[in-house]
Order: sequence, then C-alpha cells, then structure tokens
Amino acid sequence: MDKRKLSGGIMAAVMCLMTACGSTGAPAPADTTAAETVAQTETDAETATSEETTAPEEQETEETTVTTEKKKKKKIEEDIPSLCEVFGGDFKVGTALTPADMISKNTMALAKKHFNDSMTIGNEMKPDYVLDKGACITMFKDTGNDEDPQVNFNQAKPLLDYCSENGIPMRVHTLVWHSQTPTWFFKEGYDDEGEWVSPEKMNIRMENYIRNYFAVLTEQYPDIEFYACDVVNEAWMEDGKPRKPGSREEGEGLSPWVKVYGDNSFIEYAFTYARKFAPEGC
Repeated sequence: MDKRKLSGGIMAAVMCLMTACGSTGAPAPADTTAAETVAQTETDAETATSEETTAPEEQETEETTVTTEKKKKKKIEEDIPSLCEVFGGDFKVGTALTPADMISKNTMALAKKHFNDSMTIGNEMKPDYVLDKGACITMFKDTGNDEDPQVNFNQAKPLLDYCSENGIPMRVHTLVWHSQTPTWFFKEGYDDEGEWVSPEKMNIRMENYIRNYFAVLTEQYPDIEFYACDVVNEAWMEDGKPRKPGSREEGEGLSPWVKVYGDNSFIEYAFTYARKFAPEGC
C-alpha cells in the first residue's frame, strides 16, 4: 500500500470523525421542508414554480421521497484500508472522544476502524471529573486528614469500558492543569472559602492524588494499556510566559498551582510523582 496515496485520506477520515462528533460546523436544520429539499435538485424553471402551484398528488410524492431519504442512514466506508493498519509501523493512529460521542454508531464505527491504536478521553479524566469532593470531605471529617485526595472514574467509565472490551490502548489526559481543576483542591479542608494551602502541604496532596489516580485506574482496568500520560498541561501561556497566579473564579487562564507555589516549581514534583506511580510502560 502506497502510504502517500493515503495522506489525503487521513484528513478526510479525521474530518469525517469530527463531523460525526459534531465538531465541525452546524448540522443541517432539522426543520428543512420537503419543498426546500426538492428545490435543491430541480431545474431553475422548476425551482421558480411556487409550492402553491404544485399538484396535491405531486406534493405527496415529493414528501414521501424526502421522508424515505431522511430514513436512510449513512454508513462509514468498510471496503478501504484502516489507517491503523497502513501507518501502524510508523506511529499510533488514535483519537479523542467523550462518552457523549458514543451515542453515534457511525462515530464509534469510524473510531474503531481507523483510530483504534489509541484513545484519549476528552474531558472525563481531568481533575474536575476525577477528584471526588464528597469522599474527600468525608475522609477529612472522619479522620482530620485533608492530604489524601479521593478519586473516582465514574464519568469516564463508558469509554474506559469500551477500551477494555476492545483492547484499545489509552493516553491519560491529564493530571495537573490550571484549568478544569477545582479550587477547593488547593484549599484547607477542601473548603472553597478556605485558606490556600502551603507548598509543602500541596506536595503531599499532589503526591497522594497522583498515587490514588493510578492506583484506582489500574485496579479497575488492569487489562488496559495506559501507554502515555499528559502529566502537566499548558503551564505556559501562548506567548511563552508563565501563567499568573489565581483561581479560575478570579480570571480566565490564571493558575492555582502558581498561586500555591509562587512559580512553576510544581512541574518537577508532578513528573516525579507521575514516574513513581504510573503503571509500567507508561
């Protein structure tokens, strides 16, 4: 197979997947009328004819045709090579999905055929979704310990189950991020209105969080290959400067990590703990 001939096909498949996921453009209006649909295929002269002058019998035929066409479901092309098979010896061909994407059979069929080398869950493995505030507060009230953050993967479960059942390797995204990380995670007693914790306490909290993250994940899904992990995400601004300190409630793009540490020194700790607790091969 000539890989160069498929270079255009990669983009076509990616765009097809994005469209199926609802990522490119707006969908066709659901209230398109029969007259509007027929007008797209008629000649200029026929288009000029108003809907009022169309014979009742012809209107009924047109509407029946449009209804039949709407019922036809487009399917992915099965008689073409899989991108994973063609480029498997060069690099992984994967995609990012969220559980909501699983509603579309075509989206999942396309992902399974062309992008089954790797799966990244779009949001549901980020701190906002994984950190279990209720369990954290319960532990704190019961034991006085607010340095051992509790986690769960309930919201990521549909896709984790899918990857487990289909043998799809996964990329973890993401452990440490200024965005989509709850402010209470950085506060004393996990209290939104509490004081910011010290860097020393945050080190302990971060280490236990990363330890629990991988421990729960690998215990629940021992058969999934977690081959990579995005440990720290977007620590710098687009202009190359470090992020400014603050919570997301105080402004977009501010970093609570920088608020606690005073700088980006948290990055080294994050990678140290990730290397310590990540599964073998990750």
